Amino acid sequence: MVFSCSLSADTLLEKAEDGSPDTPITISSQKVDLTNQKREALYYGDVKVTRGDMTLTADTLKVLFRETDQGIQVIQALGHVKIWWKDRYAEAEEGIYDDHAQTILLTGSPKTWYDENVVKGERITYDLREDRVVVEGGVETIIQVAPGSTGKDP
Repeated sequence: MVFSCSLSADTLLEKAEDGSPDTPITISSQKVDLTNQKREALYYGDVKVTRGDMTLTADTLKVLFRETDQGIQVIQALGHVKIWWKDRYAEAEEGIYDDHAQTILLTGSPKTWYDENVVKGERITYDLREDRVVVEGGVETIIQVAPGSTGKDP
């Protein structure tokens, strides 16, 4: 049986599907362990998270809730983390989503693709507010050359 939970501080009917901070986050998995005292939820097996035009999959997921309004504070994804966002794709062993900062930090051999191009580093940060990606530490970029291009033209 699959457990699915939509997490949002406000009414889902009032929210847009644009990935903004007000867009609901939907999490599905094979199992969830909710601990009210710790204000956390642990999801296991076939974990899938969606918010607007972003999708994240992982082996396990830990969600920490804010004390003030029960909204999400942090989401930590572990094991085979994959993210699809707009025209980008990324893979890593760990991903941490910070709701306040609207960022996703990827570590553990992270790679991100944009079209056919690949960028690798020690840390990849997706800034959702500014629609940008920052790669740090031992950065390696692989740019695919278009067929028929001589590589001599700027």
